[in-house]
Amino acid sequence: MYSGMLIGREVEVLASRDLTMLKLKGMVIDETKNLLVLRTTLDREVKIPKSIVIISLANGKGEPLVLDGSKIVGTPAERIKG
Repeated sequence: MYSGMLIGREVEVLASRDLTMLKLKGMVIDETKNLLVLRTTLDREVKIPKSIVIISLANGKGEPLVLDGSKIVGTPAERIKG
């Protein structure tokens, strides 16, 4: 399970049950228990349900880290506490 902060990280939606979300890219500007809010490169805010997506973000070494959104459902505080 991923225990880091997502706010401020650049992410890309690699897979989704909602086809309109595929390949969305942007910076996470907010996170709730069930949603990630991205600001896209077109300066649009998009709410993405965590439970239906697989996302990619760069780890600290610049390498991609792939996360199943259903594994990060919960508040950031809950995830960081472990």
